[in-house]
Amino acid sequence: MPSCTNHSLRITTLMKKPHSLCSKINGLGLVFLAGATGALLRHLITVGFYSRGIDKLFITLGVNLVAGLIAGFLITINANGLVSKLLKKYETVVIGGFLGGFSTVAAVSWMNYELLSNAQLLLAVVFLFCNYFGAFFFGKLGQLLADVLVKHKVTTPELRADDNN
Repeated sequence: MPSCTNHSLRITTLMKKPHSLCSKINGLGLVFLAGATGALLRHLITVGFYSRGIDKLFITLGVNLVAGLIAGFLITINANGLVSKLLKKYETVVIGGFLGGFSTVAAVSWMNYELLSNAQLLLAVVFLFCNYFGAFFFGKLGQLLADVLVKHKVTTPELRADDNN
């Protein structure tokens, strides 16, 4: 049978924890805002390039490849301790939120639906291949670029995660 002392001690301990329910809700809000920002940027890029006569297939592919490059780069520099504690803390917000909203599977699915509806099977297959394998390739390219930074120590010591930022 639990005592009142143990119960009040647990409540006091929960109130002192920095990762309370409120901080988790704030984190979800940041991911939500970052995802909305990424989606808005993607929309603006699509509208801007489409108004200049560039096909939506190429815009979607380009956005997804750039997102793969950025994600690979950020994940690698984060894994090697070359980012500030602030960026390391918000990795999920930047990569999962912003880049997740910026490059979406929904856009690829929509474009493939349009291609298949117009009986362009070969182009649909090529588009899928380029998006998924291209994003993987560009992610690897981002990783290699970050590795160059690590090997050549291009970054400054104040950017390292183990410093007091």
